[in-house]
Amino acid sequence: MGKVVVIIFSIITLLTISSTGTIAEAAKNRPKKRVPEQKTSTALGDKADSAILIEASTGAVLYEKDPDKQWPPASMTKMMTMLIAAEKLSSGAIKKTDMVKVSSYASSMGGSQVWLKAGEEFTFEELMRTVVVGSANDSSVAIAEAIS
Repeated sequence: MGKVVVIIFSIITLLTISSTGTIAEAAKNRPKKRVPEQKTSTALGDKADSAILIEASTGAVLYEKDPDKQWPPASMTKMMTMLIAAEKLSSGAIKKTDMVKVSSYASSMGGSQVWLKAGEEFTFEELMRTVVVGSANDSSVAIAEAIS
């Protein structure tokens, strides 16, 4: 149970930090410890508009590309839904194995989704995975309805 909460919190933190520019702010305020230039794949850098990779224990900036660029928070509602879901799991108010019936409202969500159908049933854990991995709006609403 504790691992689920830690994983979800880590994902939420990473998404929040990467989407709000907080890492960039942290990097600006920290003395930069550069690691020697290495020949590494820049696949991430080629596709991303901005990025920064900081080694956690030393604070060394391993990679950066326009790290100060500000981005609006993406999927903040889903991240907060996952945080509350993790708290409900942690408190025992809900279990990973609890079945959640998808409402017609949840199934009607647009944007990124996993195409849930009204009346289908999934475990709470399955729905959480689709939110974390697939950023599924429909699953996020189904979870919110289950924990409300």
